[in-house]
Amino acid sequence: MARRVGKNGVVVAIEPHPFTFQTLVRNINLNHVTNVLALNVAAWNGESHLKLFTAQWAGRNSVKTDRKQGWVTVPARRMDEVLTELKLTRVDWVKIDGEGAEYEALEGFSDTIQKYKPRIVLEVERPHFARVKRFLELQRYNMLNIASSYYLGTPIPEDDS
Repeated sequence: MARRVGKNGVVVAIEPHPFTFQTLVRNINLNHVTNVLALNVAAWNGESHLKLFTAQWAGRNSVKTDRKQGWVTVPARRMDEVLTELKLTRVDWVKIDGEGAEYEALEGFSDTIQKYKPRIVLEVERPHFARVKRFLELQRYNMLNIASSYYLGTPIPEDDS
């Protein structure tokens, strides 16, 4: 994505787990990209510290599901506040894979969604689907299933009449 947005764009990469965050930073450096801002924080609906349950595979770490592999405490923040601090003037795309915490991440991103109307790619597992879908409908978004449990949220155009 760093190459896709070009030298004038920026990618904000959020990763709460400390070890996975180190891997993210290492990959950014190995790929010689300079327009990625990596933040070691969880996207959430408030400022707090969360218990992040670890899993056998890093992509399955979750604040919602205890995978019986241990846990770490991670800082959590509203992405609205983070993006305001970064003084971004636009947000075009968002990808959310919160392992069950998509709704809370979206809640903490609601001001940005209303202001910039970004396209949102998200993974939503069945138990959380109705809540996430309702949230996006209230934001005037459509949800399109693009693969298995992955969806594309797109803003519904404003009525010109």
